Amino acid sequence: GIVINDMQTHFEYTPSQMTVNDLRLETGAFSELQANIKMNYKREDLADFENKVEIEADFKPSTVSTTDLRSFYKEFAYGEEFKLQGKLQGKLNNFNLKQFSITGMEQTSFKGEASLVNSFQTENGFNINLNHTEFRSNKTDLERLLPNLLENSIPAVVTKFGNINLVGRSMIDAKTVSFDGSALTKLGNVSTNFKII
Repeated sequence: GIVINDMQTHFEYTPSQMTVNDLRLETGAFSELQANIKMNYKREDLADFENKVEIEADFKPSTVSTTDLRSFYKEFAYGEEFKLQGKLQGKLNNFNLKQFSITGMEQTSFKGEASLVNSFQTENGFNINLNHTEFRSNKTDLERLLPNLLENSIPAVVTKFGNINLVGRSMIDAKTVSFDGSALTKLGNVSTNFKII
């Protein structure tokens, strides 16, 4: 689980709304989240929180440790940190990220928007749709981030491309990865549309 070392906020609760303003949360794995969060609901919605409660969150510049993220997805490596900021709107099981940016590792970053469906109920068909002005990484970073999945899986030739920046739209689900846009690499640039099944 996640160990919380310190948490400060201005919290308000009514029968139809919770607000968590000026949240500062620090974990034992060195995550430091800063956000303002508003949750709207009918009282009976709380029994199905991830599907019924409407959330608006504004994440200020924050740091998230992959050690904490392992509580949600075990394939993450231990001890990597990412800086993030942006806005989240929707329900936990169906939400949008707007004006979102993530940077970390040596050369990994994302800027853009994302839509996540069934993120808490993956058995119902999890998918992510991304619209990104920057989605940058390289072989080394990806293998460090997801060592059990990607170490020794990405062909060595990918190293020759250096940092790869994808600009466009991507979709990921349990069976498919697709991309439509431009790939900018050390070896050159290409406009492409592909689907891997």
